[in-house]
Amino acid sequence: MSEEVTINRKHKDRLFTTLFGDARYRNNMLSLYNALNGTHYAEPDDLEITTIEDVLYMKMKNDVSFIFRMNEMNLWEEQSTPNPNMPVRGLMYFAKLYDKYIQAHDLNVYGTKRLILPTPHYMVFYLGDEDTPDRMTLRLSDSFEGPDKGCIELTAEVININSGHNEELMDKCEVLRDYSTLISRIRINKKTMEIEEAVNLAVDSCINEGILKDFLIEHKAEVNGMLLTEYNEEKTMKAFYRDGFSDGFSDGFNGAIKKMLKKGKAVEDIADDLDISIDQVKNIQASLLITA
Repeated sequence: MSEEVTINRKHKDRLFTTLFGDARYRNNMLSLYNALNGTHYAEPDDLEITTIEDVLYMKMKNDVSFIFRMNEMNLWEEQSTPNPNMPVRGLMYFAKLYDKYIQAHDLNVYGTKRLILPTPHYMVFYLGDEDTPDRMTLRLSDSFEGPDKGCIELTAEVININSGHNEELMDKCEVLRDYSTLISRIRINKKTMEIEEAVNLAVDSCINEGILKDFLIEHKAEVNGMLLTEYNEEKTMKAFYRDGFSDGFSDGFNGAIKKMLKKGKAVEDIADDLDISIDQVKNIQASLLITA
């Protein structure tokens, strides 16, 4: 087994990534794999974690990738907002994964012998406010213009893990159900209270009821920090989509900052919300003054 990619602590992991992608919790990863595939494998060391360090959503990682038994390349992502572009993101991610795999195994793509590569599987776990089906398949070819869908296809299987959905899957993976329960409680709490109180109350209630109990007790402060950051990010991303973020990451990102500045939001608050430097915000502020 090749050396694992070390998790980069310079960014903030999502709770999903920690529960199902951290080497310390391989049993969770194997449990979810078995639940998804109807298998009963019992050896967590068969999972080789391959999560790429520098693939970020904003400043947070929400992806898990691993090779199982050397013949499957699995990519899992968790999303709180429906995104029809997941196959496009998956294409770019898989390209990096296979490039790393080919280099690590010293494979020759220019040789006359056919390469044998792990088979890709892409799962997106949806846990958000919008009502979506239990499962749906997104296709890369749907993003191609014209009737000719071309020569490339990639599918992302989107699985709704909100309460009341995919009960059979939840029954097979207790950690996934517990994670969904925790997030659901936070969502309910934040309707009537500030987010920090909503998170603290949800975490405490889960501990009291034995939901993710050992994990939450051991990592309570870290989990609270991750969840608070996730909800701040979710709020910011919703604002981006509302303000035309879909025009492109760089243009949309800068455009959203400009709109925040025009509305009078403080430079320091914008930098804190987006987890970027004050200088970055000030540079965009200066461009506004130049064009005014």
